[in-house]
Formats: sequence, structure tokens, C-alpha cells
Amino acid sequence: MENDNNQGRMEDLHSFFSDLIIDKAEKLDIKTAKTIIQNYVKIDREGGIEFNEEFEKLTNGKKIGVYLVAKKVSAMLGFIPSEKASQKDISKETTIAIGSVKNMLGTQLSNFVTNEKGYFMINYKLKKFLDQLEGKQNEK
Repeated sequence: MENDNNQGRMEDLHSFFSDLIIDKAEKLDIKTAKTIIQNYVKIDREGGIEFNEEFEKLTNGKKIGVYLVAKKVSAMLGFIPSEKASQKDISKETTIAIGSVKNMLGTQLSNFVTNEKGYFMINYKLKKFLDQLEGKQNEK
């Protein structure tokens, strides 16, 4: 009987704090991902990412974020084996100097990106990155 009470209490606590709990294994929100990249890139079936004129107008931090989301989508579609990118790959693909890439990943993008043998955008952070991309959130 006491075990049932404890379980009920835990369920009540989980329910109470549900708006504060994040799921780090959250699946990709494909609508948000599409919204982030649709005005800036096209993805070919070999996984290549083509940037347009609007992409060139973005700040370096936003360019890197859009690029990483495009890699995420390309991997999800099965065009490339992994969404992860090295600093060197990011620099080469986006034509942003390696020093700027390192700086952006360590500062402006540090809340959205993680490095696990390659950098990638964290799924549950896509909406916050979209807010920053659209100017709804201050950049660091």
C-alpha cells in the first residue's frame, strides 16, 4: 500500500514539474528544422549543401547553425551517414575562417551545439536556435 502511495506521489511530482523537464533524446522536430533551413539552403541527394544569397547575409554564428541543421536533415534523409562535422569541415563548407568557427562554437552556439567526436545541433535546442535566427532571442 505504501509503495502505491510513493508511486502516486512521484507521478504527481513528475506532472507538477513536467514543463521543466527536458528529454535529451528528443527526436528531431522536422517542421522546426525545415523552417530553419528553408530560406538559406538546398540539399542534394548526395548530401551536398548549397547555400543561397540569403545565407550569405547571415552572421557567422547563424551560418554555422543553419549548416549544422542542414547536415542533421541530410543525415535524417539518409543522404549522409552522420550529421556530425569537424571544425575544419564547417570552415571548409561555409567558407568561414577556422578561427571564427572555433570562436562561434565556443561562444554564440555553445547553448545549441555539442561535440561528441564532431559537432552537431542538439535536437531539443532547435526551437531556441530558430528564435535566435529570427531575432527573437539576443545573441551572445
